[in-house]
Amino acid sequence: MARTARIKSKTGIYHIVLRGNNKQQIFLEEEDYKRLLDIVSDYSKSCDYSILAYCLMGNHIHLLLKTGETELAKIMKRIVVKFVYYYNTKYDRVGHLFQDRFKSEPVENDEYLLEVVRYIHQNPIKANICYDVGEYEYSSYKQYEYVLKRSLRDYPQIDEDGLFSKCIEELKNMIGDIYSSDDIEYIRGLEGLSAKKYFNVFDKMVLKNKDDFKLVKRSKRPPLDCINSVLSFLYTIYTYDYASAAEACGLDSYVGFYHTLRSGRNSLACDLVEETRCIVERLVLTMINLQIITKKDFEKQTSGAVLLNDEGRKKVLAKWQEKKRSQITHPYLKQKIEIGLIPYIQCSLLSKYIRGEIDEYPCFLMK
Repeated sequence: MARTARIKSKTGIYHIVLRGNNKQQIFLEEEDYKRLLDIVSDYSKSCDYSILAYCLMGNHIHLLLKTGETELAKIMKRIVVKFVYYYNTKYDRVGHLFQDRFKSEPVENDEYLLEVVRYIHQNPIKANICYDVGEYEYSSYKQYEYVLKRSLRDYPQIDEDGLFSKCIEELKNMIGDIYSSDDIEYIRGLEGLSAKKYFNVFDKMVLKNKDDFKLVKRSKRPPLDCINSVLSFLYTIYTYDYASAAEACGLDSYVGFYHTLRSGRNSLACDLVEETRCIVERLVLTMINLQIITKKDFEKQTSGAVLLNDEGRKKVLAKWQEKKRSQITHPYLKQKIEIGLIPYIQCSLLSKYIRGEIDEYPCFLMK
């Protein structure tokens, strides 16, 4: 039976996975990890490809490569042959080291590229090897962290007075504190403090029309500036999406875990939407920085509230629907899904956990 032809990426970027034969360990010693990285790096020049990300796990490998003139199959053949020769010689063995052909998936837009990078770097967390991606030695995460810090250094307007980089460090520390605590009141306190620190630097990510789009602090009822206005508008819509999904899955959307009971509040929906609020925030920043929405799309009320006008709501809703139709790979299901299905899928997984059908609720993490 003929092999299925690989799908060629229009961008030349591929997510590649290699698995050990019969799930066997590929790396037995530290030298093995370093040897594979050396091989991948050495061939990048002669085979004309760039290494965008990697993660070397015990029995499988993730590579994110951007190819040039050399075909992906030839690149991988050289890498695999050289590493297997090294491995078999060192451990006095014969036979296959890797299972079947390598798997490759084309990456054809920037949004999916970011999702793949996150997925690759989060593998050690999913395997319960560590709690922080920065702790794992054999991935490219630390290089990404370096690039971020260098960007902050090169563009001081993003990190005025060092507040942006300080906020990143403080949030990382708070995540560790949350993992180590089982006191719900303490966790709520940390969540509130982290949100405050996050929104204190949020407008530093606004690169266009900074005079019109400036967020001094988070204001909800009513929103007092343009950023808060569009954030609150989309947060509300997204929370109702979760509430509807919860009811469809047989859950009471008013009974939450971290958000307490309050008359008229969908507390469970408020809990669940926290996992994916970043989708809204990224979309808002994109619309502002690409000047899709401008000051003309807002109106100020006599009460001081700043609200989207009719034209502004049309623009935001159109982009929100477009965003919901875009696809990502679900970290637990390992399947491509539309972003608009996340509320239903997460509510369904929570329902399965409550019924005892799965051992734990798999949070949707977009780090």
